[in-house]
Amino acid sequence: MNLWELQPAVVALLKADSRLEGVPVIADDGTYPKTPGREAALAGPGLVLIVWEIESDGLVDASNTGLAAHDVYTPVVIEENPTACRAESGVKIEAEKALQWVLEAVAGKASGNRRFVAMDPPFKNFGKVNGVRRIVANLSVRAFVKSP
Repeated sequence: MNLWELQPAVVALLKADSRLEGVPVIADDGTYPKTPGREAALAGPGLVLIVWEIESDGLVDASNTGLAAHDVYTPVVIEENPTACRAESGVKIEAEKALQWVLEAVAGKASGNRRFVAMDPPFKNFGKVNGVRRIVANLSVRAFVKSP
């Protein structure tokens, strides 16, 4: 699995989970919280999953040959606008339920020959800010990078 394939792999796993049907899943382009589609999702179905760009969670091991094992942090931001989400036209999936399903949809699933795992802590609840509830699911995958 290449580093550039990790974010799209998480997006694909979330989109494939039938429990999350109707919930927009967006790959962040580095502009969060201005991610395109975020505001519309919060106003419409009331729930959005934003897969942030990858980040290093540390170097696990490296050798003189150039081979390096990295833990790569792959966060999923769960945002719920309770007013829209729980309305008649909303998806009616509360943030905590979405968190459970995100972890089940991704943790333990393969990305190439590697598996995503929940990190410690597995999530962080940021509470409600400006009417929007935010929980970040913390996932990681071990990636190996070597000299060509």
